[in-house]
Amino acid sequence: MMARPLLLSFGLLALGAAMMSCGGTPTGPTATPPVVADPGPVVVNTPPVIGKFIVQGTRINEPPNFADASEEIPVSVDVTDAESPVSSLKFNWTSNTGTFSGTGPKVTWRAPDKVELPVTVALNLEVVETYTSQGKPVTNNPKASVTVSLHDSTMEVGDMARQFLIDFSDTTIKDVSYVMRNFESGCYGTDAEASQVTSHIADYDMVRYTAGPAITTVRFGGTCPFRDLRGDACAQVRMHWESRAKHNLYWPSGDLYLAAGGIDTQDGVDQVAAMYYRDKQRWRLCDSAWDSDTYHTLTAVRSRIVFPSSVP
Repeated sequence: MMARPLLLSFGLLALGAAMMSCGGTPTGPTATPPVVADPGPVVVNTPPVIGKFIVQGTRINEPPNFADASEEIPVSVDVTDAESPVSSLKFNWTSNTGTFSGTGPKVTWRAPDKVELPVTVALNLEVVETYTSQGKPVTNNPKASVTVSLHDSTMEVGDMARQFLIDFSDTTIKDVSYVMRNFESGCYGTDAEASQVTSHIADYDMVRYTAGPAITTVRFGGTCPFRDLRGDACAQVRMHWESRAKHNLYWPSGDLYLAAGGIDTQDGVDQVAAMYYRDKQRWRLCDSAWDSDTYHTLTAVRSRIVFPSSVP
């Protein structure tokens, strides 16, 4: 009666030992590892190359990389890419002043309406190229910039011309170099103008003067209307002068021009010519020419003498 249970227990132990020897467990089958997708090849794509910028206004003889207040300046850049057509690239144009219009490698930059002082403005470009490598987006974004010399030429030249005439009129200023500080050394009329300033200080005391506003025109490579003086810009300032002679003044012929103490009264327009110097990125004065009204009056100590307008 007791032999059968013993045989059954022995059989179960043998079965368990066999399963252990085979490494199996009673928990179930082994999980299958997931299939990893192929990410694709590694793509080598060289960045776009930003080449030469061209910043050129549309006025006749206008210097490159120059702009006046409110002026619209065409801007272009040479961009190449070994793998992508330029039309597929994105062009991001920025600057700290002014605005851009257009897209791509050719745009227009509009200068701000107000320019207090001459300033150099950087026009910045970022070229963006996007491509895929191993299934992921990759970006190339080279950057470059070009500069523009920004001016308000009418205001700059007019202010310098008017300031010169005010300083010229103030005969208490004895420093000729100070009066001539906005003239360019070596320009065609600078030396002659400095000589006239020197003579004026030596010969006259200013009694009274008035200086009108400057009316300024800008025409690069042009001439000023009076005496055809060369100038990229011309300022016309109406002046009134009443000067007292410090001593007898004579014509080159030797005739008396004005006795000591006499008052020289003149009215007319002084024309000041200016040039723009690209290397200095600034305007400088070059010459001044006095365009008298139909006559000027010389009041001597004892007599009043009227000379024709052709008298220099």
